[in-house]
Amino acid sequence: MPKVIFIKTIRITLIIFSSTIFLSAQDKNITPSSFEWMSRTSLDIMKSYQYYNSIIKTYDPTFLFDANTIQTGSKNYLIPTSLGVLNVGPIQGNMLIYGKWQVNESLGLGFIAVVNSIDLQINDEEHPELRDTDGPFGDLYAWKNSKYIIAIRPDFDPEIEITIGVLMSQVPYVTMSEDSVKQFDIFYYEEEVKEGEEKKEGEYRTYTEKNELFLEARIYGYYFGTLYEFEENSLSLLEVKRFFDMGKETGSLSVGFNYYNYLNTYQAGFEYQNTSLFSLFPIQIEAYWDIYKNGNWNDVGYFLFKANQNLFKNDSVELSNIGDKDFYINVEAGTSYSKDLFVEGLFGYSLDFDFRNIWGYWQSLSVGYSYNYHDNIHRLPIENEHMIHIAFRIMID
Repeated sequence: MPKVIFIKTIRITLIIFSSTIFLSAQDKNITPSSFEWMSRTSLDIMKSYQYYNSIIKTYDPTFLFDANTIQTGSKNYLIPTSLGVLNVGPIQGNMLIYGKWQVNESLGLGFIAVVNSIDLQINDEEHPELRDTDGPFGDLYAWKNSKYIIAIRPDFDPEIEITIGVLMSQVPYVTMSEDSVKQFDIFYYEEEVKEGEEKKEGEYRTYTEKNELFLEARIYGYYFGTLYEFEENSLSLLEVKRFFDMGKETGSLSVGFNYYNYLNTYQAGFEYQNTSLFSLFPIQIEAYWDIYKNGNWNDVGYFLFKANQNLFKNDSVELSNIGDKDFYINVEAGTSYSKDLFVEGLFGYSLDFDFRNIWGYWQSLSVGYSYNYHDNIHRLPIENEHMIHIAFRIMID
């Protein structure tokens, strides 16, 4: 039951976000093979966790809910299905639900649920019969590739962070058409019922499921993160980093190594942050080089640069309690060059406005725009497309 409630919460959140699409774009085709490429290329689940982990470390909240999406400006992408060619709107969403229980003075226990999902939402205006709960198939909603992390995080030493749990994956249900062409399909799902139990009503589904192991740890300046696929008995992702805190004036640096089984990719690079060297514009720089990828040696992975500025902010804001903080706006601009996903290389840019400390526990509301920006096409790998970023956060200290 908790899993069902969690997934329905995600779905409602994405539906709310998707109603904000307002840009136009020409029709494009997404096949099962190209969607598999998009989904496997979007290796964003670890970045999602690291982003949320940085928020937890900064504020140490008792409760945190955060949802953010990247979406295209069109619902008129076309996909082949067993029900015919359908109009869909691609949307990528991340969500976190976090709660902390303080067992005693020296031990806390955090409970984390994270989602990372790429959805091909069925256009309800073009296909209302498929989005109707009373229709022949119920509300089909979307074909999607989703990852859900359910994990625990003990808190007993500021120098040791360990999060371990299960990662549940949902992948699109795909079959072959009469012409021997891959197509998105649906099937009728019924839960197994034990002897003596009442049979439950089934439903039509567009996805199948599998489970993986999720492990993330930071121990005395070293970071380790991995995803392990039980069915394939292999690592799908491995990330290792070494962090160096060089002081307030100099900033922080990490050097890292990444392995992704997708395209057999090996990367090395660094990440640098500084909030005081350029006090007017705190900066972040990331650069990774492809040591080996898909049979090729020694090529650019990606490079990105971010700078941000706070407007209307009182210097004492961060020292006060969350409920008493003053409202301010954080403006972040970024630029990037990436060959991580598209071999021809893409220059991109982004601009985000984050409204902080809005009212009570409503801590943040963000809106932004990007074009070929690495962080966003890494989440939703569609090139040369205008993308909208929307996010909000609720937090209790």
